[in-house]
Amino acid sequence: AVTAALTAGPDAGPDPARRWRASVANGAALVLLGLSAPAVTAVVTASPGLLVEAVAGLALLGSLGGALRTAVAGREGDGQALLAPLVVLAVSASGVTVAGVGSAFWGLLVGLGLHLLLRRRGGAPDGVGEEPDGR
Repeated sequence: AVTAALTAGPDAGPDPARRWRASVANGAALVLLGLSAPAVTAVVTASPGLLVEAVAGLALLGSLGGALRTAVAGREGDGQALLAPLVVLAVSASGVTVAGVGSAFWGLLVGLGLHLLLRRRGGAPDGVGEEPDGR
């Protein structure tokens, strides 16, 4: 459904009368993908679990890079803006459990605390959080 919307829109071509070609090509690709699914499933099932995990991890690197880029967007040259998201990542990935609470919670808590500490010590950027009288 998502790919059908893409092939029907202006990204598929400037001439609406010729966009049907993109939809036909999309449908053919989806049929081929569906026919190859059993073979791909058999290969993945026969592969060692560690290999499947490694390939899945590599596939997520792009998402991780995009998320980190978004976390520090618009803050070029500000090392403090990069530190808190990296600490969140490190603590969350550590797998530490304290008092039965998992690392995702502790990562967010430590990252938020570090972010607040760095903002208090260095001042809020662009006057964010300042009182109207300039304090």
